[in-house]
Amino acid sequence: GTANYKDQSKQLNYSLKYAGQGFKVLGGAEVYDASASQWGAYGSLQGKNKRKSLYANGEYQVGATGPILAAGVRHDRYDVWGSKTTGSVGINQRVGSATVYSNYATSYAAPTLSQLYNPTYGNTNLKPESGRTVELGIRQVLSNLGVNWEASLWRGKVKDAIMYDGSIVNSRTSSGYGLYANGDSLETQGLELSGALRINTQWQLKANYTYTDSQTKKKGKDFARSVQVARHKGNIGLAYTDGPLNVDLSAFLTGKRYDWTGVDWIPGYVRFDVSARYAVSKQLNLYARIENLFDHKVQEGLGYKPMGIYGIVGAEYKF
Repeated sequence: GTANYKDQSKQLNYSLKYAGQGFKVLGGAEVYDASASQWGAYGSLQGKNKRKSLYANGEYQVGATGPILAAGVRHDRYDVWGSKTTGSVGINQRVGSATVYSNYATSYAAPTLSQLYNPTYGNTNLKPESGRTVELGIRQVLSNLGVNWEASLWRGKVKDAIMYDGSIVNSRTSSGYGLYANGDSLETQGLELSGALRINTQWQLKANYTYTDSQTKKKGKDFARSVQVARHKGNIGLAYTDGPLNVDLSAFLTGKRYDWTGVDWIPGYVRFDVSARYAVSKQLNLYARIENLFDHKVQEGLGYKPMGIYGIVGAEYKF
């Protein structure tokens, strides 16, 4: 039979920024209202997700050359999940032309409406996930050489991680298995590298690389490599600027990763994209983008049709 799903959301956000001598502060409020419904072969089900939030972030520099201290806090009040407060603290210190920084943050994420009410894979018994992340990095700008680069290490852990588990029996799927579920935990750690070289006033070369070691622990099982997460990903691009015209040519590459079963591999690939933007005036911009320029057989998931060439053109007007 046919199963149907529909959701919609409304969001209102208001923020204020203030900068003084040696410090910056941003504060705001947000209201989020979403609803979802499913009907058809597996019956009817409706749900809502309403949230009211307050948040604030601030930076303060100790003296003219001292460290910059940063902190943030966010309070969310969910109609379904109750109230939750998360926050972050960080510090960065300039050393010559380089800046060394570190951050610690907590997080909280409620299940999406699709994860809860999708007629095939949804699970209304899902719980929110909570986590914490620590990061350490260095960035440097060498103006005389036209070079800037950055390197960072991070480690994160998520409790009650929401994941797609292909081993759970589910009569709603064609295979008889597969459902969104809470795992015991998700642990990730990795390295990020990025850099840019200014060739001349018009051309710039940019590149980045990410190594991710992600391990998932399902209920009652040992840690195993996370599905659909490649350990190696990167981009390399060439940017051209001439007055109101900006053009970017880039190559995106990803290594192999497990498909949702955790058994079969999805092969890695390289994809080339090109984009352009032209400023007609201060208010009006025209843009165009082509992804997978050479129509490489990109495979994002086993069982899905490979991506072909994708293009988009548009206009942006700022009031």
